[in-house]
Amino acid sequence: MDVALQALQQAYSDQGATIERLEETLSQKLSMLDNIGWSEIGGYNEGEGPTLQSLQNLIPKLRELAVVNPLHVRGKGLRFSYIFGRPLEFINVKTGTQKVIDDPDNKTALFSMAAYETNNSALFTDGNLVILKNTKDKAFIAVPMQEISSVVVDPDDASRIRFVQRSWTRYEDNKSEVKTEWIPLARYKKRVVKLPAQIGNVKVAQDKVVYVRRANSQTGWTWGVPDSLPAMVWALAYSKYLQDNAKLVTALSMIAWSLTQGTKAGANAAAARIVGAGSGVGGTAVNSGESHLSSVGVPSAQVNMNNGQPLAAMVATSFGVSVIALLSSPGATGGSYGAATTLSDPTIRGFEALQNEWLEFYTEILRDAGSPDAEVRFAPISPDPAYREAAAVETAVELGLVHRDEGRAAVLDILSVPELHKGLPPDPKEVEAERAEKAAAARVTSGQGVAGAVAGGTEQGVSNHDADTEGQA
Repeated sequence: MDVALQALQQAYSDQGATIERLEETLSQKLSMLDNIGWSEIGGYNEGEGPTLQSLQNLIPKLRELAVVNPLHVRGKGLRFSYIFGRPLEFINVKTGTQKVIDDPDNKTALFSMAAYETNNSALFTDGNLVILKNTKDKAFIAVPMQEISSVVVDPDDASRIRFVQRSWTRYEDNKSEVKTEWIPLARYKKRVVKLPAQIGNVKVAQDKVVYVRRANSQTGWTWGVPDSLPAMVWALAYSKYLQDNAKLVTALSMIAWSLTQGTKAGANAAAARIVGAGSGVGGTAVNSGESHLSSVGVPSAQVNMNNGQPLAAMVATSFGVSVIALLSSPGATGGSYGAATTLSDPTIRGFEALQNEWLEFYTEILRDAGSPDAEVRFAPISPDPAYREAAAVETAVELGLVHRDEGRAAVLDILSVPELHKGLPPDPKEVEAERAEKAAAARVTSGQGVAGAVAGGTEQGVSNHDADTEGQA
């Protein structure tokens, strides 16, 4: 058999075996998702939906994908940038609460851009965010889901968590100690007169509360579902597809020529000489008069990587973003640069809804921290160009809807101009009126533009000759 044909058949055989292994892997992944324990269990009445144990089994896999799989890394970044692309604004916050926000440790846990990214990633990979507050010093920390060991829910509604049990290893003075305690939810603690001293044999913390933020939860579910879970299988499939096609391109690139011999002995001798000539691209072929050497063209260029785009589209759909943004390549999906830089209305509305969920979460925390009138605001997801925003502010000032100092602050923020001077600059209208007044005064002083009727009357054809001296004695 022709050497080139043998190599080509081997390459396609390897490709077929790889596809079979991929199908087996996908079946295993789907089977794992079907059996992750979404059923009611006993103990402390954990509700339907994903159990705590099933989530803790999935979380390490999803966290790994979020840092090594390009599609998961990109999807996580897109969701964060759409929701927290610009910092939160805290309004009507009292001085004491502002000190809590400005505390360096609290900023690391909850009130900084790094904290926003970390906490949003928790929903992406864990499906749940648990924030613990020490009510004595108002210090916040984020509790990993792996440290949550049990839960107590409302007897009539499993979606209402009352207590979470935290089990963690505490390190101090070169010593480690495993500790376990029940911690009430902040909203539940406010509803009860007195907390129990312990639940079972585990004490209840009297000076701590937790806030729980859940993603993709449904009616009756105690826990949320990670944002990245639906995309896990398809992201692995797309990555494997690209890897397999890259291997196929490499295999095909090794076959540039087809050598045909008239006899089997001649074919074997030629094959031995070609193989022995060296491996790799650009080798030398030794030919004789009885052999025929012909090019097989560029079969490696016929492998189309973009045929796997439907797999990437499934990942993008799971993340709630466009496939163009996910792949960072408009050409790969037949799109355009304009389409790549434009968010569709459903996408914007979806992420605005997620922003509102975060607003409720942060508002509850700030009001519990001592600011009952506190509000939280997000900047627009897709703002207008700077010149249009500045024009809108100017119109608002002209209509008297906002004060000039408010308009100045807004324009400085839009244009990212540092505030070098305190106070408002002169009003342009007042400056122009003052300039016109000075110009008119200057004309009067120089004898130009004297106001009033000219001596001699105002009737046409009538002249006053009182000042004439010509012809007088």
